[in-house]
Amino acid sequence: MTIFEWEQLIDVADNLCQHDEESFIRSAISRYYYAAFGTSRQYLTETLKELEFIKGDNIHSRVLKRFERSLFDEEQIIYPPLARLKNLRVNADYDKRLRNNNIDFIKKEAVFILEKIHELNENPSHFPY
Repeated sequence: MTIFEWEQLIDVADNLCQHDEESFIRSAISRYYYAAFGTSRQYLTETLKELEFIKGDNIHSRVLKRFERSLFDEEQIIYPPLARLKNLRVNADYDKRLRNNNIDFIKKEAVFILEKIHELNENPSHFPY
């Protein structure tokens, strides 16, 4: 069984952004978030073998807290944009009014996270786990 590559959701979101309708933009926001969240979580579970992040209650909050409380700046830097993306995703999925539809900003946040996770995956040995 192959491991799903969460960053593929960036392409899905990009395709959704080709449409101007709000429903497509809301879906794109969600896909950008899940690309970033899934990749971040996969880093924890696959690279660092932190198996408590495979599943469980409040997984989104737990992953966020893990990055926020990291002892390493290289991991902590992921927390602010991931938290912003989560809030935007929740708004897009549940709220009547869309607070932020600046899709370029949202995509940049997601891509930033993917780049940082890629860097961590390339050099995880500097962490004394």
